[in-house]
Amino acid sequence: MQWIYWAMLAACWGLFCLIWVAGWIYNFLKAPPVVRRSGFQPVWIVGLVVIVVVTILFFLLPPQLWSYVTFAPPWLRILGAVVLIISTAFAIWARLILGTMWSFLDDIKVDHKLRTKGPYSITRHPMYTGTLGMLLGSMFLSGLSNWAVYFLIWLTIDLIKIPSEERLLKETFGEQYIQYQRQVPQLIPGLKLLKRHHVRDHIGSL
Repeated sequence: MQWIYWAMLAACWGLFCLIWVAGWIYNFLKAPPVVRRSGFQPVWIVGLVVIVVVTILFFLLPPQLWSYVTFAPPWLRILGAVVLIISTAFAIWARLILGTMWSFLDDIKVDHKLRTKGPYSITRHPMYTGTLGMLLGSMFLSGLSNWAVYFLIWLTIDLIKIPSEERLLKETFGEQYIQYQRQVPQLIPGLKLLKRHHVRDHIGSL
């Protein structure tokens, strides 16, 4: 049965990487030129170096070490499979919607348009939401283990990167982006609805 889980991990991450590489090649050839770029870029380089170093360390550690931090009941694996599949679809959907406006770095291109529909009406950073969800699903599917470390590293990268990205978008789109920030949650889908519901309940109890 365990081979099914590993096949699912390989299929989801393989499809994700294939679409990202194909999209990067297409954008390299077809994307409009960059007119503005955030000055805060090293976080990606540092983050990728940390991931590579951590991965090497994982290979050097004895495999039996992970047995002490592995918790893999069937219900957690099933939950992980569901989260992984949904998150993979969500991340790919966001990537396709963004099209040639996507970039590995934080930049603004010629005729750049603010995306607010589809996955961008669910969270302001659906690709970050999707990849974090993929890591969370992988963590549950594999029984926590080393995937928990990757999840924490990627979450840290996103939380550092998002403010600089949002500053650039706010400087570019002004009030349009400020209104968008008020209407759509940053990373967690439905968070603003939960907050509104909590406020209504609080007011109703007064």
